[in-house]
Amino acid sequence: MQSAKFAICLGSFIAFSVTFFNGMMFGSNFIPVLRDSAIACLLAAIVMKFFVQIIVNNIRSSHAAHTEEVQARAADTSGMSDTNSEASASTVDTSNSAA
Repeated sequence: MQSAKFAICLGSFIAFSVTFFNGMMFGSNFIPVLRDSAIACLLAAIVMKFFVQIIVNNIRSSHAAHTEEVQARAADTSGMSDTNSEASASTVDTSNSAA
C-alpha cells in the first residue's frame, strides 16, 4: 500500500500548495490562507483515500475475474486433451481389433 500512501500525500501536497499560493497571490492575510490551505489538504487526503480505495477494489475484482477466466480455460483445455487422448485410444483399439 505504499502507492496508496504516496497518492494520498501527493494529493494533499498539491491541494495545500495550490490553495496557499493562490491565497498569497491575491494578497490575503497569512493566517486565514494557512487555515484554508490546511483544510484543503485534509479534504484532499480524504478524497484521495476514497479514489485510491475505488481503484484498488476495481483492480482486485478485475484480477479475480481474469484468474477465474484463465482457470476456466485451463480446465477446458485439459478436458479437451483428455477427450482427444481417449478418442485416439479408441481409434487405436479399433484398428487393432480390425487387424
